[in-house]
Amino acid sequence: MVFSGRPLSTVAVCLAALLVIRSSCAAPLDAAVITEVDSYQGLLDVAGTVDDTDTGKRFEREVMMLLYEGGKCTADFKKHGLDEYGRLQPEDVALVAADVNKVDQVFLEKFGIVDDGDDMPCPTAVVIRQRSPLQNPTFEVVGSDPDDPFAIADGVLKSQEVHIGSVNDYDFPIKVMFVWRDGKERPHLRRLEPGRESWMKTYRSTELVARALDDGRELQRMRVRWHGLFTVAHRNCNIENCGIVERKEVELDEEEIRAREQNEKFRVRNNVQQPVGLPRFTDVGFKKIRVPDDVWDMLVTYYRQNKQNPKIERWGKGNVYTNNLEAPSYMVNLPETGPLKPAIFNGLRPILEEWSGVELVSTSCYGIRAYTRGSWLANHVDTRATHTISAIINVDQEVNKDWPLNIFDHAGNDHNITMAPRDMVLYESATCVHGRPSTFDGQFYANMFIHYKPTDPSKWIQER
Repeated sequence: MVFSGRPLSTVAVCLAALLVIRSSCAAPLDAAVITEVDSYQGLLDVAGTVDDTDTGKRFEREVMMLLYEGGKCTADFKKHGLDEYGRLQPEDVALVAADVNKVDQVFLEKFGIVDDGDDMPCPTAVVIRQRSPLQNPTFEVVGSDPDDPFAIADGVLKSQEVHIGSVNDYDFPIKVMFVWRDGKERPHLRRLEPGRESWMKTYRSTELVARALDDGRELQRMRVRWHGLFTVAHRNCNIENCGIVERKEVELDEEEIRAREQNEKFRVRNNVQQPVGLPRFTDVGFKKIRVPDDVWDMLVTYYRQNKQNPKIERWGKGNVYTNNLEAPSYMVNLPETGPLKPAIFNGLRPILEEWSGVELVSTSCYGIRAYTRGSWLANHVDTRATHTISAIINVDQEVNKDWPLNIFDHAGNDHNITMAPRDMVLYESATCVHGRPSTFDGQFYANMFIHYKPTDPSKWIQER
């Protein structure tokens, strides 16, 4: 037997996207629950299904599945080290066994299993990602060496790699330790300075512990479940209420006042001068559409499972683009490494290329910014070297009054565009002046920004 199904695409890898929590996960079970299935519907019954992002039904849990042929081998999860995952993460992982000689035709078709007359490596380990679509499940064959049990164990461990960004929001250095299954703490980051962020690869079910560097006192701990942020902070708030917790009045010193005066002169001058002579790629300069299913599901799932772990956004001295000192903004950053960011870039690029009529290369997509009550965003044009064709996606909002995007088209006419979650505004961000100059009336307004530039430099003017 052979697998002739679809390979696991980059986008598919990210459909799990992606969960990290502050507190430890549910207590491990005494024994892992392993379920034998003989149909695709039986598999769905075990894994569970969700349709919570309006993008079609998807797997609620990840599935670790051993496929075997009865009489030739058994589905021994303990031998291959897979039972540990069921014990440590029962809320995230379902352990499933299936005899390929007994499952129904739908099961065989979904996984592209074809009887070619040869024996299937017995057993074969398959991982179906959490939030994989039911109609066309995405899966990965992670190991199938019957003579080497470690081959399957190593393949499954590889499938559990995640990317975690440790953030120090304290005003003193910290260190981050990791705790593996033996219960011992080991160095993860030996020193993380105040305000800094560092991304590293680790594995699901690992526990992270943040300690003060000077005296080793514990500040915070977290059980890793998916990609995301480990924000070490004194505050106990999330995207929905951090603005209330952190809001404050600020007095500016002379240095800050002078820096703001200089930057404000540049902003006003740049809004007039930069668009002159730069090429236009569309007639109007902007367009509002909806985010496609796969990109939306991975983005909103990542946001939902990381919004309790935001980091405060630190702007440079003399910032005149937002009133961040009075109304701070918060970030749910995307992993700097791993598959999520490339999947978002690749999922949206064809849409922006079709709209702009030019081949594009990705330049910037740093995360989801949440504005808080009282915020404003001054009108501006983006960096011309990298932010040529861009998109704004509204991920989430809680508003008392619409907070429109104010944007000027290529003819100089201004427009106010209201957005709802999943709305996406395509815009030529280096030539169309844009912002949200009105004061935000609401709890939070979470947007993601993604930027591209033409692949061919001759179609654009590079920053000198």
